[in-house]
Amino acid sequence: MDTIIQKALDLQQSLLAVLRSIIVDISRGQMADRRSSKRAKAIARWHIYLGVMLAKGGEGVASLVASRNARAMIIVARSMFEYQQKAEYFLEHRKEAFEQYASIGARKFTELSRLAHPDTGVTINLAAEYLDWKRTAGARSEHSGDVKLLRMHLTNARAEDILGDKNGGKYTTEFQTAYGVPSLYAHGDALLMPEVFSNLADDSAWGFSENDTYFDCLSVLNAANAYLVKFCVKTIKAFDLGEERLGEVRRQFRDVFNATAELHKSNRRLV
Repeated sequence: MDTIIQKALDLQQSLLAVLRSIIVDISRGQMADRRSSKRAKAIARWHIYLGVMLAKGGEGVASLVASRNARAMIIVARSMFEYQQKAEYFLEHRKEAFEQYASIGARKFTELSRLAHPDTGVTINLAAEYLDWKRTAGARSEHSGDVKLLRMHLTNARAEDILGDKNGGKYTTEFQTAYGVPSLYAHGDALLMPEVFSNLADDSAWGFSENDTYFDCLSVLNAANAYLVKFCVKTIKAFDLGEERLGEVRRQFRDVFNATAELHKSNRRLV
């Protein structure tokens, strides 16, 4: 498995180079095009921002591989999935993207005014900044443009991948794998207690393990890379940046996919 993990790490380095070239090109394009609409500018800023978040998240996942800290990798990769899904959703839903962007003034005041500030001057400055923003903000609030992640994902997903639960709720297996179960780790849910205690039913058994997880390091690293791939492919297409930069990445992705499939004795292959 170590050989495949190294290949996956090499793939990520290539993906991060592509991702960074994408957001640099978006930035340069916006500087050159002074006539783009407010919504177009908001979309560009969202994709640069989320691209940066994905890049640093990917680096975080990779840095945890050496210590085989799968649990922390899962939590970081969960956030990467959210960044990718949000970026994809905003490409087709520019109104929500702009409204969230345009409501930063209210969001900043709502969150930062609740902190314990070292002196009253900070609070006063925040209030003054908020009131200045409010003069031209109209009816916008800290909730303007808000959309739940699940709704974003279901909108992004193919219709044939959407399933229903016993209560009538909608979901996909991708969402449950990438966000639902990883959220149990982020929140310390009781469901994952058997990872730490091997025999919960025995009140005399108190041995525990720090490193046993339902997801292994390779699976999480591959998932993080998949989110990077999706962001790069969809953003390149949306901003018409040229797919030729993905050439080497495609070869590396195929090699990692096929090696992982062989490891797990799966017949699935990319050619």
